[in-house]
Amino acid sequence: MKKSSVEFHKKRKNSGLIVTYCVILLFILCASAVWYSVMVYMSDFSPSRLQTSAVGDNSSDSDAVVSPSEIAEMKLKQRVADIVADMSIEEKVGQMFVLRADDSTEFCSILSQTKAGGVLLFARDFKNKSRDDVIAMVGRMQSAADGRLLMAVDEEGGTVVRVSSNPNLRSTKFKSPQDLYAAGGFDLIKADTVEKCTLLKSLGINMNFAPVADVCTDPKGFMYKRSFGKDAEQTAEFVTLVVDTMRQNDVMCCVKHFPGYGNSVADTHDGLDVNTKTLQELNDSDLIPFRRAIAHDVDSIMLTHTIINAIDSEAPASLSEKVVKMIRDEMGFDGVLISDAMDMGAIQKFSGNSGKACVSAVKAGVDLICSPENPVSDYNSVLNAVKSGEIPESQIDEAAARIIKMKIQSGIYA
Repeated sequence: MKKSSVEFHKKRKNSGLIVTYCVILLFILCASAVWYSVMVYMSDFSPSRLQTSAVGDNSSDSDAVVSPSEIAEMKLKQRVADIVADMSIEEKVGQMFVLRADDSTEFCSILSQTKAGGVLLFARDFKNKSRDDVIAMVGRMQSAADGRLLMAVDEEGGTVVRVSSNPNLRSTKFKSPQDLYAAGGFDLIKADTVEKCTLLKSLGINMNFAPVADVCTDPKGFMYKRSFGKDAEQTAEFVTLVVDTMRQNDVMCCVKHFPGYGNSVADTHDGLDVNTKTLQELNDSDLIPFRRAIAHDVDSIMLTHTIINAIDSEAPASLSEKVVKMIRDEMGFDGVLISDAMDMGAIQKFSGNSGKACVSAVKAGVDLICSPENPVSDYNSVLNAVKSGEIPESQIDEAAARIIKMKIQSGIYA
């Protein structure tokens, strides 16, 4: 009886030791697996993994090389996602508005109230001001928006100048692209672009709604004096030179007016215009400068208020989901889409209601609403459309992300 009891206790003790050894072995295996996973993860960021793979490398997908640019892009995406995630709906909607400037305390209050993403300055905002006056004005507006505003102008040169309309800021107005090219070719255009960027930055302006990419060769055309005035290929060469030069000089650019006025004599500041070109004609001419700008990673593109029959005969390009789909899906543009000024006659006559037009533009896929007619009520119209579900919040998230990404890349977010 005693012998069997002893043997029982020995077997029980041995079983306990076996269980203990199994637990220890399981712990060691788990720890090894974790260590291995960490080493594999860290190897993705080792110098050897960051080197470009040799031509003809037949390594599997699991051994794919991660380049420094890809790592930078991943970090940028994560930073954008983090910023957008911390924003309220009100802040995200506010980012989508660029308001027409007004140098007043009331305007600064509106900037704060709407949480606006940007300001558009006109010649009246610079009139008779000194350099210090302009810097102080810009500073007041930035202070009302935590210093993260797009501060934009239309400084095209020629008939459309805002800053250089003031002789206190530049002794003469910037010349038109056509006059520059006639006087000194592309070298002078590049030098002029550098000078513009230098002047704008010195005043605290970080974005220029230029260059004009409309292909207009008819002197009677509405856009002729503002355009390069030559065929699509030459216009594309002009556009890409300006896009590249502005990026090199740290000023955001906006190519306009997609998909192009062409030789139309109509002015959308006053009323609606209808473009009757076929899609083939657009592809063979008007769209070429925009495609080339996209290939050169242009920051943003402005949509015209013209109705383009070949793409969407029922709405101006700035309110057209079909136009946005074309530029996103067919042309591969993932930057910021900006409407032309929403207080222009074409939009007023088409929609009859400023808030309704802004909601339509956002629903179409436009990221930035430029110069809404009634800033506060138009902002609330879009905000209410998001809160009611008429506009999906996910769409607002995507727009805000594109805007924030552009701001980060331009240095607005330090």
